[in-house]
Amino acid sequence: VQDSGLFYDMKETLRPAVQLAAHSRFRKAPKDVEAYRSELFTALSSQLNSVLINKFTSNTAVDSELFPTPADSFAKDFEMYGMRAEEAAAAGRMDIAMSRHEDRVALGEKASKTGDAFGLQMLSDAWDAMAKFCLVSNLPGARDRALECVKKAAEVGPLSLELQLLNALAQLDFGMYDLAEASFKAALGVAEGIAFLPLQRSKKAIIYAGMCVLNDAIDELEKKTYDADKESLRQRGLPMVTFPKRDLSRCIKAKESLKGAAASVDGAPDRRAGLVAMLSVAEIMLDLNLPVAAKRALDLAAKCEALAAKKEQERELEATNVASVYGLRSRLDACLALVTEGAVAALPFAAEAARLDGTGRNYEVLGQANSQGEAVDAYEKSLEAFRDDAPLRIYLKLALLLIEQQTEEALSRAKEVSLTASKKFGSAMAWRLAGITLGELGNKVEAEAVFQESLRINSFDPLTWANLALLTLDGEGRIEDSVASAKQSILHDLDDAFLLRQLGSKLYGRGELPLAELMLRRSLVLNAAGATKKMLGDVLRASKKPDEAVAFFLEVMEDPAFNFEEKCELFKVLVSIYGERGGGKGKELADFKRKYADYSNNTLR
Repeated sequence: VQDSGLFYDMKETLRPAVQLAAHSRFRKAPKDVEAYRSELFTALSSQLNSVLINKFTSNTAVDSELFPTPADSFAKDFEMYGMRAEEAAAAGRMDIAMSRHEDRVALGEKASKTGDAFGLQMLSDAWDAMAKFCLVSNLPGARDRALECVKKAAEVGPLSLELQLLNALAQLDFGMYDLAEASFKAALGVAEGIAFLPLQRSKKAIIYAGMCVLNDAIDELEKKTYDADKESLRQRGLPMVTFPKRDLSRCIKAKESLKGAAASVDGAPDRRAGLVAMLSVAEIMLDLNLPVAAKRALDLAAKCEALAAKKEQERELEATNVASVYGLRSRLDACLALVTEGAVAALPFAAEAARLDGTGRNYEVLGQANSQGEAVDAYEKSLEAFRDDAPLRIYLKLALLLIEQQTEEALSRAKEVSLTASKKFGSAMAWRLAGITLGELGNKVEAEAVFQESLRINSFDPLTWANLALLTLDGEGRIEDSVASAKQSILHDLDDAFLLRQLGSKLYGRGELPLAELMLRRSLVLNAAGATKKMLGDVLRASKKPDEAVAFFLEVMEDPAFNFEEKCELFKVLVSIYGERGGGKGKELADFKRKYADYSNNTLR
């Protein structure tokens, strides 16, 4: 090892860690020298173990148990990628959220290679989260990818009960009934072993309810096949007596599964245990974007409720207070409508859910189904109902909606919501939204500081760099700082057409023509808006590129988004450019005037 230089290389790799540890721990003489020495040894051992694994993975003589494993050193970045995925999903950027989940999996794979159980758990958790996200993302091919994530998680270790249930429900929704049945049985086997825990009893109820949906689906399929065969036999004139009776075993299994689900539900209203179980599994199905299975579960829930209500009427029993259950049912109907029909169809169900039971989740769905102003009110009520348990997505969505309103009152409230979220969750996106609101309210110094805080958490966010550049371009500060921020946004793949156009406009105003041109061209790739073409034409003209400027201006002349007066002004600009170019362009100018004679006459008048 010494002759090959590997030992020296290993020492050099460790040098920064040693220097950092010594500098941070021993600037002053510690009171407890032995404790600090032990802490330093532990830290260096962890770093040494990491180096050994990277450089000697093929050397079986390395005993990884001699040193503490460094798997926990990945934990901070692992959680950070999870938050970035949640931020991107809240902003509707599912492609970016998918990339962050992929980063999380890659980090989990690195941690798992340490051989530490914690590292393996990180990788399993990463596959679990990615499987769930694939189902809800609606990205091309993502649903099939979800099942692949489950397979990858199984290679790491035994599947968790939640992931087994996800696998079974996804297979049920996809019509893979044989695989779904095997997955439900595997999940039930795990749940049976831990059913003495109250939380796990609810999981058992959900599994039984899922099996009920599965058996009902198979029974319906068998019935259709049986009826088709029977009809074929009748049409051919064959004797019907010989036709066997239909096998009702699946129907019987569905009823048994429903009984098992009802028996595992705790705290349900009288005669509503089966209903609660079916609604619980439907809720999970909708959370995982499995509408086919969810529709069947909701239909079965309706049958359970009809049967319970009938029994109460027949036996003259006092009606049970089921407002919370009906609120859940209405919310699930709204969620299903959002997926299958749209917000208009979902709104009545969402409003009814909030009226019956004002939970944070019910108000959140009402916000999803509502238009701008009403959505803000719904998310405000959702935040209030969740109290301290409000998830990050509620804060972010509310802040985004308030910023869209662009009133001083809405911006002030958006600032308050964003700052609360940033301090509570440490979210870079929340800091960015706070910076945007502060800038809109005229607090530019404070806004710049907030943007810097966002970049401290996530220095790779192009949106924060872009907003920081816009903020500083508006002021009288050094143009070099603004240009540097704008370039960082490009380096980190800014793909927001509107922000790119704004940057192009501001940079053009400050005389940074090459960078302004770059911004506007990138904006056009994302969205070929006429306003961007017009602005790019202005930049190209100022950059002494008249031929390219004319090409974009001519496209604008054909754009119906521009009114007559605007095109008359542009006509003057084009005539001026043709005149400036000269040199054999007279025929081109004449053809142009002939084609756009209406604008020429108006201009002359």
